[in-house]
Amino acid sequence: MKTLVLSKLDVPAFVRELQKRGKVVGPRRKESQFVFDEIRDPEDLALEYPTTILPPVRHLFPHQERLLHFQRKDVAASDEIVEGEPLILLGVHTCDVQGINILDEVFSDSPYDANYLARRAQTKVIALECQGPCSQYNLCLDKGTHRLEGGYDLLLIDLGDRYFIFTRTAAGESMVAETAFLRPATPVDREALGKAREMQSASLKPRLSGPVNRLPSALKEAYDDLLWEAIGRRCLSCETCTMVCPTCYCFDVDDEVAFDLNHGVRCRLWDSCQSHRFAEVAGGENFREKASHRQRHRLFKKEVFQFEKYGRSACVGCGRCSAQCVASIRLTDMYNQVLGG
Repeated sequence: MKTLVLSKLDVPAFVRELQKRGKVVGPRRKESQFVFDEIRDPEDLALEYPTTILPPVRHLFPHQERLLHFQRKDVAASDEIVEGEPLILLGVHTCDVQGINILDEVFSDSPYDANYLARRAQTKVIALECQGPCSQYNLCLDKGTHRLEGGYDLLLIDLGDRYFIFTRTAAGESMVAETAFLRPATPVDREALGKAREMQSASLKPRLSGPVNRLPSALKEAYDDLLWEAIGRRCLSCETCTMVCPTCYCFDVDDEVAFDLNHGVRCRLWDSCQSHRFAEVAGGENFREKASHRQRHRLFKKEVFQFEKYGRSACVGCGRCSAQCVASIRLTDMYNQVLGG
């Protein structure tokens, strides 16, 4: 691992160096909010951003994509569509890096997802550690996602007029190997890093009323709680909470057949467990017909089901679902209610 320093005056030059290696996607302003989008002009990069509307993982798992071309009368002639290009995700907050780590695990599980993994194999991640809370809804301190132990190639930490850089992988070291404007970190930089992290620790406050590792058992105990009916009466089933989540990955698959009825394209689209039809099966039975059941399922999926399968929560505490909910349903409130706070 190397430790380097990048002056903020040299960030545009750094972006131009990265552009030689692939498509650079980073945070940029969109009206009053921020989005992860391609950075063609380095001046468009906005590293000092609170959070984005959608998480950067959408560039690895797009809203819509084609999976294969098929021939109706000749199945053997069908050919898979697996697309990918060299991609650098720049300025990814640590919680969103954890979101990518979780989807890496899910899509690498059997049966593995060739489309996601092809994009991931060509993607480099440059993480950015937040120096304070990005919104009133984030749970990064409770979730332990304000710091990273892996899942990135480079890590940037804001020291005011410069960024402290940790290299993590060989790919990360390659990205900084020939950049003359970077310099090795000095004892003065390390002292500034220590102070920055002290300020970060002081500014981040826990929002949960109990230990986060009690959530799986607390949710199970609250399975029949009236909380879900109360939430269900407010929920509009608009699906926003799942569309903005960095770890939601439900999708539907559809065949688009050409007018000649002989060939077509198989596509997949994001889907949502908050959709009324999501749990509907042949014959019209719906296993989660009520919004209260669907909201309960959302939290159980994050804190119980994926914890039992992968040993960790699938909520990274970014707060997007709470911030974007038009019915003002707050994840923190639900967690605290089941924790007894």
